[in-house]
Amino acid sequence: MRYLLNYIDNIIEKSNGNFYFYTLLILNISHFLHVSHVLGFFEIIKFDEAMTNYLNISIQTYICFVLLIRFNPWRKTRMTEGDRRVIFGTAVFLLGNLALTQYFLNYVKQNYIL
Repeated sequence: MRYLLNYIDNIIEKSNGNFYFYTLLILNISHFLHVSHVLGFFEIIKFDEAMTNYLNISIQTYICFVLLIRFNPWRKTRMTEGDRRVIFGTAVFLLGNLALTQYFLNYVKQNYIL
């Protein structure tokens, strides 16, 4: 188990935060370009609000696991530039994800009968 944690930690550290940033970017784009969202937005199919919640929870769970692995109390922590980027990117991502998801759900509720 310790080997796996060190392996994941080394991937994140060697990428200087870029691996984490691009993974979050891809997850967020796939979340909002999900087929049910696009088709529901254009009234082609009925929008399923539960799918948005499942996708949102899965992205937030991924973020939690990465932060727990990277900044756990059992490793020697030294803040690098990549760590600062990871923390800042996570905060911006969570805030943006929360805001965009709520905006989208409110827009759908106001404009469409679910």
